Amino acid sequence: MKKRISKLILFALIFVLSACQLEVENEHQPFMLSLSEDVSIELPSLSQPSHTETIDKIHAVDDIYVFDVEGGTFTITKRVIDEDTMLFFEAVQTGERPLHIPYTMKTATETYSFHPFAQPIVEEHHDVFGIDYTTNLKGYVQSDAGEWIISQNYRSVPRVMEYEDGTTSTVRHLVEEDDGLTIALDDDELQFQQTIETSHVDERNEQWFMFSSEPLFTSELWEEYRDETNEQFLRSAKWLTPTGIYTKLPWSIEPATQLGYGRNPQLMQGQLFLDYYEREKERFFYNMIVHSVNVLMDYKGDATTFYTEYTSTWLKKEYGITAPYTDTRHNELISLFLTNVRPYVQDEALESIHLLYADFLVEQAEQNNTLPTENGFYILDYFSPTQTKPTHVSLNHALGELHYVLQAYEASGDQRYLQLGTMMKNAVEDSGTHWIDEETGDLFYRIAADYSYGGTDYEQLTLRDLLTAVEDFRRLDIPYDDVFYTLIKQKREFLQQQQIPLKEDIKEKIKALELQ
Repeated sequence: MKKRISKLILFALIFVLSACQLEVENEHQPFMLSLSEDVSIELPSLSQPSHTETIDKIHAVDDIYVFDVEGGTFTITKRVIDEDTMLFFEAVQTGERPLHIPYTMKTATETYSFHPFAQPIVEEHHDVFGIDYTTNLKGYVQSDAGEWIISQNYRSVPRVMEYEDGTTSTVRHLVEEDDGLTIALDDDELQFQQTIETSHVDERNEQWFMFSSEPLFTSELWEEYRDETNEQFLRSAKWLTPTGIYTKLPWSIEPATQLGYGRNPQLMQGQLFLDYYEREKERFFYNMIVHSVNVLMDYKGDATTFYTEYTSTWLKKEYGITAPYTDTRHNELISLFLTNVRPYVQDEALESIHLLYADFLVEQAEQNNTLPTENGFYILDYFSPTQTKPTHVSLNHALGELHYVLQAYEASGDQRYLQLGTMMKNAVEDSGTHWIDEETGDLFYRIAADYSYGGTDYEQLTLRDLLTAVEDFRRLDIPYDDVFYTLIKQKREFLQQQQIPLKEDIKEKIKALELQ
């Protein structure tokens, strides 16, 4: 009798435990996210997010899903741009336990084609950047159900240096680039599969996709873009996040790491995408333009300029400058992009943003943060509350600022910008042939606060800036000295002596200006 009761109790316990297990299994529904009627992504180890948020952006909407997982957090940002989607994953390990988050993206289709972007790079050590251990995007996928651009996975650890005044310098130390995503067609179902993993405390693993039900490219321009970004891999937009683009940083950064990556403000602007888009109105380039606008505006926040968030040890040693600081060249290129993009991305937030930096330069001139010459002045290259003395002025920065303020004048009619541009032009004319290095035949890179000239000029960047200045003077009917032609001629002769061919856009400028 006792054995029979024991068996009944045992059966009852098994029944209860089975029911509980079934209930738990029923409670755990894998998280599913739809990208379109035909495309969905499943994350079997995740259930309901602990936090969700929707944020209206410029020509986009972000849906953010945050999951608390054992050992860390996992965040999905779905950025919808018109009818297309950019999808961002970020796994952050906060404890000792590594994260393993598998996912499958799938859609019904009979055929597909995969075009790899990443190519093996035999890279020599760069004098400034060392070696960039990231490659290009994983590739471009075409199918009947839609098209994708797929990134690699980027595993990194943030490193932060805090200064006595409470400011910080922030970089990312690269752990590795992970290209483990697989693409396969099984029973007329296309599947993208990967497990997002971390292995260190504070490590994060980031990946992004772009998806469209329509063709991302209607031409073969993607091949040119692929080839250009493989050639210019140090500057290419491959490691994208919802808040910025990470690229290889020089070795001379603080905190120190030879594998340092960061949000270089200049490389977050999307002029390259705009140039391509003006050639061919491809969806991929439009989406990248909108993404670039949003990361720039979020990065700036309420600040008056686009600050650099990591410290250059060279600037710190030379001038006492630490992050955050203002780099004039970066701000000039960002402001030009935001000016040029307005016909395609119209938004109230962008109505006067293109004049923000022009006003900053006017303010610097009014505060005499300049290097005076006989008839004009240069505006210094860098500004920071921590700097101990005035910085130098590089010729390419000076010419870039000149072009920017003249464009601001042309767009607004504000005489302050024309007056500022005139003083900048006069400064170059006052310096004249002092910019020529008689020993090498090249141009000098910079003029210091003591009016000494030195440094090695960029290969062709300054030549392009000189030609652009002449274009501006002619278009706006601004008188200018022949010394601009002298500097252009000197640089061309130097490049010819070094057997360095001119870039195509520079050839076009020379031809348009009839300087053959």
